[in-house]
Amino acid sequence: MEIEKGKIITATPFLEDPFFKKTVVLIADFNEAGTLGFIMNKVTNLKLADLLEGIEFDADIFYGGPVGNESVYYLHTLGETLPESVEILPGLYWGGDFETLKTLLNTGLADENQVRFFAGYAGWEPGQLEKEFETKSWILGSTRQAEVMDMQPTEDIWRLKVKADSEYAIWSNFTDTPHLN
Repeated sequence: MEIEKGKIITATPFLEDPFFKKTVVLIADFNEAGTLGFIMNKVTNLKLADLLEGIEFDADIFYGGPVGNESVYYLHTLGETLPESVEILPGLYWGGDFETLKTLLNTGLADENQVRFFAGYAGWEPGQLEKEFETKSWILGSTRQAEVMDMQPTEDIWRLKVKADSEYAIWSNFTDTPHLN
């Protein structure tokens, strides 16, 4: 399996970076310029309506990563209904025309099951993520649109992803402080 858009990367217990500890990240873009993804299992205490004027939609804001936190990004299942969207997986899209999205949300033509919002994103320079794989910081896996949109912001998702990989399954039981054992 190779790193590419639409894949999931799961942090191993050895990844100590506080931004990524016990995270599950969806890769939204992977190319010669680098890698961009969204942390799927960390939610903030912010609501969309609190951040953006003209939105009457009370959606959670997930912590997408440490880059670009001053902006809101979104994944959705609206497809061509939202012009300029980029397909990541069959039925799962990133971005698109925000004014159209705002109208869809405010009129009830889109709901929280179809859109997920993020403050920031995770970004890697060319070759950086590959080096992190070499140091066993990440586990690469596959996903589907339904799994991404249903993913809840808990550590349990991280444990399930680690446990699903037979090579790393035992890691799902590691303590947060293995160096104290």
